[in-house]
Amino acid sequence: MNNISSYVILEPHIDDFELGALSFILKNAGVYKNEHTPVAIVSVITFCTGRDEKDRSRRFQQRGKTIELLRRRGILVEWRCFPNAGFDLSLNDSKINDFCEYTDYYIRHNVDTKGFNFMFPQEDLHNDHNIINKVGKILARKMFNKPVIEYIIWNSKDNPNIIPTNWNIEINLDENDKDILIDIRKIYKEDFDKLNNSNYNNKYNLIKYSL
Repeated sequence: MNNISSYVILEPHIDDFELGALSFILKNAGVYKNEHTPVAIVSVITFCTGRDEKDRSRRFQQRGKTIELLRRRGILVEWRCFPNAGFDLSLNDSKINDFCEYTDYYIRHNVDTKGFNFMFPQEDLHNDHNIINKVGKILARKMFNKPVIEYIIWNSKDNPNIIPTNWNIEINLDENDKDILIDIRKIYKEDFDKLNNSNYNNKYNLIKYSL
């Protein structure tokens, strides 16, 4: 399975993977054969599970649907949350060391550290996203020493230092992937409605660099 693309994705909240990174995964996954032939392996680590118990339950249900859709596409998803992950207020600077240690341990024991693509959110206007950006940079620089890909979520349009973008990207997907994107938009309709009502342009912007 050495020729299969592997990704480790850090997300502040459940749904940031779908909104920020999924389209890139679909674009770069191998050619679909059948649901029993893996074309990519994705490890997603979540650090916040929702605003409250009701929101947490909704997000878990949505993520389950995402994983099932991708499995049928041949994309295997290993998803786990930071132990005892709480609600939004749990994402703060005091947790950065804990987040780094957990993520480092998980990657070293579950992922081929030489061959994975490392993705985490760009800095933006929300501090909880910036916390995970710091975690990603610390790990990439001090532990893995490898290139990273920063994905943008959807709330940086008012920051002049970040190129505005949205999820309506031109990636020339085949019919299987287009169907998945349509289904994902239905699952995350509320989020995509916010995207469509924003002032974002249609460019697909990722920041890729080596630390």
